[in-house]
Amino acid sequence: MNLAYPSIIVLTDYYCLLWNRFAKESLPFPEFIRCDSAKLPLRSDSISAIHAGAAMHCWPNLNESLSEIYRVLKPGGAFFASTFFTPSIGARGRRSGLKQSANQQGFYLFADEQEIYELVTKAGFSEETGSQCVVRKEGNRCAIVKAVKGRGGGS
Repeated sequence: MNLAYPSIIVLTDYYCLLWNRFAKESLPFPEFIRCDSAKLPLRSDSISAIHAGAAMHCWPNLNESLSEIYRVLKPGGAFFASTFFTPSIGARGRRSGLKQSANQQGFYLFADEQEIYELVTKAGFSEETGSQCVVRKEGNRCAIVKAVKGRGGGS
């Protein structure tokens, strides 16, 4: 998989924050799609790589979002993510109490790297599909995720 020179870059953001930054800084616009991570408007097996920087903990539908990422990645495609966890909370998957509505996001509190690993592998990035998943702790509160979709696919 050669990710050094992608033929097209697609940015997705529910709140259009990336689009605003490109406009403000007069940067050349990549293709931009406003969408929900749980309902990606992309063909199955069509994307080479996905990066979600400091985002997973904000997705209102975390399981659905991870499944969608698996679905749209090409076989051999990679998912890279960073997110935060709070090991001192001790409650796996607890939401902060914010109401889940179109105007409010939840905040997912990950207990540890194992919880994130289980969620990502449950979405399809498992050994059974020929996929790989690595989650590592970076510093005190950050997790780095690298998952590669198996060559056999299995959307």
